[in-house]
Amino acid sequence: MTGFSTAAQRSAFDEWTDALREWQREIHLVIGYQGMQRIVAAGRVPVEIHQRYINRMLAICYDAFGAEVSSRAGKIYDWGLYLTDPRFNRHNGPYAGQRWDGPERLPTEEDEATLQEIFKDPAWIAPGAA
Repeated sequence: MTGFSTAAQRSAFDEWTDALREWQREIHLVIGYQGMQRIVAAGRVPVEIHQRYINRMLAICYDAFGAEVSSRAGKIYDWGLYLTDPRFNRHNGPYAGQRWDGPERLPTEEDEATLQEIFKDPAWIAPGAA
């Protein structure tokens, strides 16, 4: 395609596709955030267990998308949780395979068994907004 500019090589749908991808990412973030709000509000899942699952989730997100900066991150601290260090449990990116001896821990089999018991009670998560 000699002679065409980079802009001309883009499809007419590329801008729409980019916007749709961003909207989809935002929807997932909002749904996840609201779900965490409801779990914390119900007060059934111990903070320590919740933190270990956040550690796992953030390590996966850092591997997939890199470090995210969020205006909602402050709420995690309000809930008694903290953000996982980007060096923790990484499989991709600049910290892949490096040992990290921070305070972060992953969920255990005992955590999973505890959650299965908690999930038997429908009140494990607070009702969502109508």
